Amino acid sequence: MTLPLKIKRIVLEPDPRLRAPNQDVTETWDELEPWVRLMWKVMHGGAWTQGVGLAAPQVGWNVRLFIMDVDIAEHKTSSRRVFWNPEILELLGEPELKKEGCLSLPKVWGQVLRYPKVRLKAMSPHGAVDEVFEGLGAQAVQHEFDHLKGELCLDKLTKGAAC
Repeated sequence: MTLPLKIKRIVLEPDPRLRAPNQDVTETWDELEPWVRLMWKVMHGGAWTQGVGLAAPQVGWNVRLFIMDVDIAEHKTSSRRVFWNPEILELLGEPELKKEGCLSLPKVWGQVLRYPKVRLKAMSPHGAVDEVFEGLGAQAVQHEFDHLKGELCLDKLTKGAAC
């Protein structure tokens, strides 16, 4: 895997890096940590301070890694999560329409069908994770996982949804 030359800002649609294939992460956490710190800085550093997640392709780094912090009111370091090489093992419950936006699509909001619970398997700075997320956490996992597949919420907006 190639580490990015720089991470300075969020990549906006229609940048082709948002749709490009993403490589598995092969680096150790010690090698990843400086780049992930930059991702946190980018996610919380602009006008979009209410972002709950950011996938590596959104900063031009085409690897299977995302960060999320569903405690959007506080943005405490302790609530920050980092996942790489994730797999969604189960989508649980009946899909529900959720209001959703994206840092790579400023000012675009719409309704997207998301499952209320999701079981995620991934690597994290603390080792392997196999965890069920609910509510906003489940929505964020699905949204960021879509980015790793080269998909945007724009692709999933329900017909007639307000943007």
